[in-house]
Amino acid sequence: MRYIRRTHVRQHTGTLQYAGKSITFHFWSHLQGEEMPDTVVFLGTGQIGRVAQWAAQAAPSGVVVVEGAPHWHAHPSARDLYDFMYEYTLTAFQAVLSEFAITSAHVIAQSQAAPGIVRLGNNYSNLVDNVVLMAPLGFAASIFGDTSETQVRTLVRRTARTFLQFSQSPLYDPRNIYIGFMLVRAILMESERGASKRKYATGLAYDMREDCRALMKRQREKGKALTLLLGNKDKIFTVQEIKPLIDGMGIEDVQIRVLPGVSHLSLAVRGGKKVLKAAIDIVREE
Repeated sequence: MRYIRRTHVRQHTGTLQYAGKSITFHFWSHLQGEEMPDTVVFLGTGQIGRVAQWAAQAAPSGVVVVEGAPHWHAHPSARDLYDFMYEYTLTAFQAVLSEFAITSAHVIAQSQAAPGIVRLGNNYSNLVDNVVLMAPLGFAASIFGDTSETQVRTLVRRTARTFLQFSQSPLYDPRNIYIGFMLVRAILMESERGASKRKYATGLAYDMREDCRALMKRQREKGKALTLLLGNKDKIFTVQEIKPLIDGMGIEDVQIRVLPGVSHLSLAVRGGKKVLKAAIDIVREE
């Protein structure tokens, strides 16, 4: 465990036992003195290494940030991707609760982390307090296309448009260089060529609206909230496409918040601090 005095941030290590492998992962706590965390943030794909540390430093105190899931450990065919993501989410969340001897926490999930958190909330409702899904995967199955090839092409096209936004530029924040490198590294870690495309397509095809309906029912029964947080400049999961799908679900009490001027950015960059603060304020005030 490392201690960084300037920022009150500590690194912690956990282990996921999966398919006969011991997979090490890290989470970072930002605490003052004897403070215990009340909020756990799960980052999206490729958000590993120093990305999680920087996000923890940017977060208010009382927060734990978990690295994005190491999806390259799932089978190259993507046949077990949903289960792997969930097992990682469950193991990491239980590791946080155990590390700090707490019985429950608010949860914030970014992008690809959202489906695992929704499943966690449905299976372990007693452990999960308020939930915020930030630019979540799982509502775009009907938007990205009907075939895996079309889904991946659409994602690549939207990602390219995202990279043209100023918030993604090294001029905006030099950390974008490192973040881009880690995304590429996550792809190169795959054991087979084409595995990353299969996994992205599988993720994009997932529709979690019914799971969200079930989670909202559980949240309502215990007096907790489920909020979706979208950026109005997000080019991957756009407000114009996602909001009508959510509204059309007819789920009562699901709140939708839209942040002006926010892209599909990493929480480790300068603009991520604003997004983190908004998400944490929401999850705590509910």
